[in-house]
Amino acid sequence: MGKDLKTLLTNPLKELEVKNDKLVEVHKKLKEIAKELFNNYGIKCGNKIFRFAEIEFYYYKKKDWQEIWNIATYYRNKNAGELFFHYSGVDICFQSDSRNEFVGILIRSLVEVYKDETFVALHKGPMICANLMLNSCKNEMPLVLEKVKPLNYSEDMIQSDFRF
Repeated sequence: MGKDLKTLLTNPLKELEVKNDKLVEVHKKLKEIAKELFNNYGIKCGNKIFRFAEIEFYYYKKKDWQEIWNIATYYRNKNAGELFFHYSGVDICFQSDSRNEFVGILIRSLVEVYKDETFVALHKGPMICANLMLNSCKNEMPLVLEKVKPLNYSEDMIQSDFRF
């Protein structure tokens, strides 16, 4: 079993400055986190379990010259591993130590799973995933579930790309 979620998402990039000459190291670290999430984590909503099918990492740092907040990025003050629902979907949050810099993971697609770990349905789209999670819960909020039955995504099965 891998790292617990709080450890996994607390300052994993702190030692790596997010600059063009360090993007390879940042990319490698985010890919490790993605592999851990896909293989060992899921989301519990009521009596349903969902596994990750597609996620998107994003990094935001307010520049000195910016006078206002980038309205395309949602500010949050959350702890590592907490869910953050917003107008575009739902994120899993990294630990945020500053209002001006944070990393998040947008949930883009989920797979619904039966108790015997067979896949039932693929749900695509960040808003569909957010609504599905909230509507599947009874009287509790969705939570990121650790120690689900491990899957075996190999390194080459996890595809990645940069977008600027």
